[in-house]
Amino acid sequence: MSDTEILNRIDSKLQLKFEEYHKNNPQVFDLFEKFAKKIRTIGYKNFGAKAIMERVRWEMIVSNTNNEPFKINNNYTSRYVRLLEDKDNSFEGFFRKRQLRS
Repeated sequence: MSDTEILNRIDSKLQLKFEEYHKNNPQVFDLFEKFAKKIRTIGYKNFGAKAIMERVRWEMIVSNTNNEPFKINNNYTSRYVRLLEDKDNSFEGFFRKRQLRS
């Protein structure tokens, strides 16, 4: 199996895990979208998705009422960017991103 095939298989698994996570945690995307819109509203032409995801982490932790730890894979950040762009194409180009392999 080539290196490219291995990387594509890893990305496919990551995508499936992301989809399951998103299905079980829709509030993460809601916050990601809310904070992206807020930072754009105050005048930013582009911004770092990782910074927004750290804000999402903060909000999820401090608003936690069930005492369960909040965890999210850092690799999902790029998936949330693409999900936001799919939902609202005005965000295309707001985040700098690399090409996905799969």
